[in-house]
Amino acid sequence: MAEGALSYDTFDEMIDVRDTYDHYLVEWADQTSDPWLASTLSFFSGAAGREIQMPCGFCVTHFFNHQTHHRGQVHAMLTMAGAKTTDTDLVFMPPEAWP
Repeated sequence: MAEGALSYDTFDEMIDVRDTYDHYLVEWADQTSDPWLASTLSFFSGAAGREIQMPCGFCVTHFFNHQTHHRGQVHAMLTMAGAKTTDTDLVFMPPEAWP
């Protein structure tokens, strides 16, 4: 497999970096407000070749939904490589794992 743009020497190092970025994300999310989420974000999309405007709340929803897409990709790669995963359906998780 080709080495990615970011690579880590150990799994623990990757976990530490992920924890750091998760912390930044929570800090950012805590600072959002209803008025900001209802406001409009304007940006130029190189892929679409035009300016796009959409509600910030929609962009945030897309951000989290897209992360779910990539987590699914990683899960598929791990299981194809032979990893055995535990059940991820909330209904089957123990109550102490619930928020």
